[in-house]
Parts: sequence; structure tokens; C-alpha cells
Amino acid sequence: MMKLVVAVLTVLMSMVLFGCQSSIIAEDYESDVYTEEQLAAAVNVITDTFANDFPQCTLQEIEYDEDYSESLEEMNKEMYAVDNAVVFTSTFVVDDDYESGPLNAGMVYEDYEWTLTMDADGNWTLITCGYQ
Repeated sequence: MMKLVVAVLTVLMSMVLFGCQSSIIAEDYESDVYTEEQLAAAVNVITDTFANDFPQCTLQEIEYDEDYSESLEEMNKEMYAVDNAVVFTSTFVVDDDYESGPLNAGMVYEDYEWTLTMDADGNWTLITCGYQ
């Protein structure tokens, strides 16, 4: 558990150093399927994607609810042809002066989904993000 908190804090510190806005609340993710390290690696994929693809936005929270993720398992199998997709949700805020894309300036986006899959080597790939 402590390793996950350290990993999330490490990501947060590197985001601050490299200019990505973030005030993520570190979560203790629990899973019967994935290790803390595996979930921390998935969070890294999400934060890296957010830093690159969501300018003028501030990531506030990333959550993992295994029951919720598993409830989407059949849909993800059908839509993405994968057996091991996981779903995280996040909350982020769009800056008031945002002008660079499809989001609404000044809005808070809650329960924004991030669907990832892990390959046999333990590497995560983001399949999709958004509202389903």
C-alpha cells in the first residue's frame, strides 16, 4: 500500500517539476486482481496522457473502483475485443480561459472514464477515455 502512495506522489512531483497542473488526491487503490504496482503503473499512463492531451486543465483526482470496473467488463469485451480492461474515473477542472479544444471553459468534469488494458508483460495501454 505504501509503495502505491509513494508512486503516486512521485508522479505528482514530476508533474509539478515539468509544469503539468495537478492537485490529485492520492488514493489507496485496492484490488483482488491487480497489484499496487500494476495499478500505480496504470495511473502513470493516465497522468502522462492527461499532461500531454489536456492543456489548460487541472487533474484533481483519479479513482479505481474494482466493482465498477468489473461491471463494464462485458461491454469492454464487445467494444474493444479485450479480456482484461480496467476502468478508472477522474475529476478535472478546465481553466476559465480554455480555448484549445472540445471541453467547456470553467467546467468541472467528474467521473471521466479512462479505460486501459494490460498486456502479458505488464504494460498498460490506454484504449479510450471520456464518457460512455
